[in-house]
Amino acid sequence: MASQSVSIDAGNIKLSGRFLPATNRDPRALLVAIHGGTYTSKYFDTPSSSLLEFCASLGYSILALDRPGYGTATSVPFDQLSFDGQVPILQQALEVIWNDYGQQSAGIFLIGHSIGGMISLLLAAENPHERLLGMNMTGAGGLYNEQTKLAFASLVSDAPTVMMDIAIKVRAMYGPAWSYPEEQAQYDPERDVPTAAIELAEAQTWGARLPQVAAHVRVPVQFIVPEYDHIWRGDAEALSHVAEIFTAAPFVDMGIQRLAGHSIELHTLARAFYMKILAFVEECILFRANRSSL
Repeated sequence: MASQSVSIDAGNIKLSGRFLPATNRDPRALLVAIHGGTYTSKYFDTPSSSLLEFCASLGYSILALDRPGYGTATSVPFDQLSFDGQVPILQQALEVIWNDYGQQSAGIFLIGHSIGGMISLLLAAENPHERLLGMNMTGAGGLYNEQTKLAFASLVSDAPTVMMDIAIKVRAMYGPAWSYPEEQAQYDPERDVPTAAIELAEAQTWGARLPQVAAHVRVPVQFIVPEYDHIWRGDAEALSHVAEIFTAAPFVDMGIQRLAGHSIELHTLARAFYMKILAFVEECILFRANRSSL
């Protein structure tokens, strides 16, 4: 199955993305995947581990969206590339995406990786779409690995964008060599791209902002940190308090994805991770349908 390129009008900004409808034409939900920094939407549509193909084959329509600063929206003004600058653009995009691709399903479910997970959480906290079922976020923990934080800080300069060397990317975003197919760590010009420096700078302060944002999220949250995430700490001390900060969420799944690094979707266990997401989606669908009785 090949995804189709789509264009989403978000006010005066046109965003690009990749869409794949449920193969049975009766989608359980509309999944919207939001990529992290230095990646495009192709991150979710990489051959041999495509999230789009996996989910569509099991009855979910899915759209991977290029955030502002990526895809066709590389000329977005600088002040709209901050986390808070991107949120209203993406809110408009979600409205269009729902109207065009999701109304025959139970609702929208967000899947956010790394910086995409941080922004997905902001979307869930600030005037969320009325059909938002819940969200998954991964690679955006509670406490930074200080060594990696310093390394990333050194990449942020006066230049508006940062192109991360593939060797640095592999060290930071992949687990041990046995945990991912070798071809997944090769440079892909459609997937591996420059990122706005402001994104990397804001990501370094995310741990301090997380509790404030989490307290305003009123949908179920699946929060996963990979075992070999070299950006975020995955130890008990770093994660013990995370579920508690989602004080308004109906339920929270806090977990570790064993045997994978930061970019789980590019690892051998990607399919196992996708199964966890879809199991959580099903819980969210049932919860929404019966929440008045719970």
